Amino acid sequence: MCEQMARRRLDRSTRPPLYMSLGPFGLLRCLQISFLLALLIFVFKELAPNGLAQMYPRLSVELLIEANDSATPTRDVHPYLFTTRTDLPTQGSLHQPENSPAPLIDVNPFKVQDEDPPSEEFAPVFIEEALMKRKDLRICELDKWNWTVADPDKAIFYFVCCGPIERFLELPRRTPERPYLCYDCDAKLQMGSLAQDDCLLRQKCSPKLVALLSRRDFMFSSSDLRGWNLKNDSALLLPGVTHVNHIPAPEKLMKNKVTPSDPPKYFLTFQGIRNVGLHGASYVRLNLEALLNTSMQPPKGARGASGEVLPLPEKAFSLPPDVFISIADKASNHKEMRPYFSLFDSAYGLVLHGHGRWSYRLMETLNGEAIPVILADGWILPLDELIKWEQISLQLPEELSLDPEKLLDRLPRDAQSIAGRRQRLRDVYGKLMSSQEKRLVGLLRAAALWKRQWQVLEKQTLRMLADAATTS
Repeated sequence: MCEQMARRRLDRSTRPPLYMSLGPFGLLRCLQISFLLALLIFVFKELAPNGLAQMYPRLSVELLIEANDSATPTRDVHPYLFTTRTDLPTQGSLHQPENSPAPLIDVNPFKVQDEDPPSEEFAPVFIEEALMKRKDLRICELDKWNWTVADPDKAIFYFVCCGPIERFLELPRRTPERPYLCYDCDAKLQMGSLAQDDCLLRQKCSPKLVALLSRRDFMFSSSDLRGWNLKNDSALLLPGVTHVNHIPAPEKLMKNKVTPSDPPKYFLTFQGIRNVGLHGASYVRLNLEALLNTSMQPPKGARGASGEVLPLPEKAFSLPPDVFISIADKASNHKEMRPYFSLFDSAYGLVLHGHGRWSYRLMETLNGEAIPVILADGWILPLDELIKWEQISLQLPEELSLDPEKLLDRLPRDAQSIAGRRQRLRDVYGKLMSSQEKRLVGLLRAAALWKRQWQVLEKQTLRMLADAATTS
């Protein structure tokens, strides 16, 4: 054995070096392979992940923003966005735990520049006499700010409201570029009748509604573009835009505002009445009340999406000390109540589906500088044509009302992430919502952007239902 090993060593020692046996061409090939291997090692070691940001800046921004918005829920992309969002993903976790802190990203929360659209695309406007008399809707205030004109032929938008539908149908034709803008008309026009089976399944819809929706010179402004069908969160939209509702008034909000602390006093808050969705459309508030045991007469069970009764756990989930949620069927049945506006001194504020998707708590939360956590499936948020809502809020699925612990886990606790969102929401609220004039001008800008591409955007609206009913 020892002799064999010695012979092998001798054989190896007498062999020529490898580089001599390869020849010149073989040596060149080895050098090429070595260079490529060294280059690959350098790339993976030195450039990933930070180096990729330099090689592919768009990819790096998307990944960082995706991490920043890891708490954003899965939801359908807004079906009538006037631009395709290629700069931001709609969601994503970057394979991080749901409760991992998100990095602070300085992102502009506005979709368009201040000068877009130019004022000649949305002003002046004409306000019909019936709407001028409605002081509660506050559209008439556009007149004192010199946004109006006395001749409707010179107006870009012609504001109408309040019905009756017969009067609307008698109005002279305008063009899609200078349309009627029907403000908060859905309830008065009984748009909910379109959700009945006779209309949706058998296309036997109200002839008058069909005639109005078929007119391309009519746009709508509503608090909820799907408000006509609360039980279908992917229903067709009203052809138009979501406005900032006149309730609550910005002056009242400012008067009641509690100066927020730094850091905020609370992490998450909500205090309100158990408002179940109309027609059994939502049980978000009831579920949180039941699972958190916040009232003296709590529901006997939670409810699933279809209204089925679900058993309660043996022990209610205990909220962290910096979270306050109180829901009851009436004010006298709350186990604990705290000064209402002080609760917006919070990192996050819940905005929950009540009787409908729209909630005045969105404005209260923004005014208080708390990040809105919205559980209202299918709600197209106000001025969506102007605002990158994912940069200033979190829209989470209503099903999280059945798991409060998981709901809390979806909210980043990272101080930088919270500070970044709060700063962006302050910018948005201050520029578009802090006065009635700003709200109305924001509405006009959003409507102008919508009508720029009305032929494309209308394909996701009730005009398609009206067209189908007309041809059937």
